[in-house]
Amino acid sequence: MVFLVSEFFFLTLIISLTIYFVNMKNNKQKTKIFRSNLKYNPCSSYQHSSKITVKIFRTIFLVSNRSQVISKESAEALFKKVSYTFHSFGHTSQLLTSTIPVCRKAIGLRIGKGKGEPKFFALKVKLGQPIFIIRLHNSISPNVLTKINLYINRLYSLNIQ
Repeated sequence: MVFLVSEFFFLTLIISLTIYFVNMKNNKQKTKIFRSNLKYNPCSSYQHSSKITVKIFRTIFLVSNRSQVISKESAEALFKKVSYTFHSFGHTSQLLTSTIPVCRKAIGLRIGKGKGEPKFFALKVKLGQPIFIIRLHNSISPNVLTKINLYINRLYSLNIQ
C-alpha cells in the first residue's frame, strides 16, 4: 500500500514538473518574440579574409502599395518626412528619379497646336516599386526595430496624393 501511494505521488510529481518546465519554456519564448519583419543581427561586423573589418548594414526598401503618378513637390515633401523620421536610425535615399512633364490641357486640344507648357512635373510610381532605401546603422537593438516598424506602418497609413 505504501509503495502504491509513493508511486502515485512520484508520478504526479513528474507530471506537474514537466508541465511547469513546458510553461517556463513557452514563457521564455514569448518574451523573446517581438513583432518585426527585420531580423536582429547581434554581430555588426565580420572579419574579411584580408584582415579588414567590414560593417554589415541592414537595408529597408519602402515599396509603393499602389500604382500612381504623384507630383514632384509631394514626393519631395514625403522624402523630407521619411528622412526626418528615420534620420536617427540610418541613411535615407530616394529612388524616384524619372520626372514626367504633365500638362493640364486636354488631349484633343493639343493635336497639331503644340503641346503647351507643362504645369508641373510628376513621378510615375509602379506597384511594388521601391521608393526609398533606408540603410540602418549596425548598432540597432530589437526594441528600435519594433519602433521602426511602427513608423513604417504609420507612413503607409498616410494617403499620398
